[in-house]
Amino acid sequence: MHRRTPKTNATFDRFDICEAWSLAAHDYGQYGVITRLGRMHFRAPMLNTRGDLTENGQEIYDAISERMAQATNPYADHFPVHPYDREDA
Repeated sequence: MHRRTPKTNATFDRFDICEAWSLAAHDYGQYGVITRLGRMHFRAPMLNTRGDLTENGQEIYDAISERMAQATNPYADHFPVHPYDREDA
């Protein structure tokens, strides 16, 4: 099943969506998402960076990452910081 999402050119692919959510959850410390993915019997491969995702997965990751950055960083409007842009990463 492949459908275009409204705000990106990403297609609806369940595996890409789960991989993107898994990587974003690790990057932003949202480990409850990992638990939920596990309940769906999803076991992510070893993904270390956004570059390990498919092109579609990268677009999905970017959309998720933007939402998580806004939700986890109260200063996101003024100082958006992506996990890979941090000095301590």
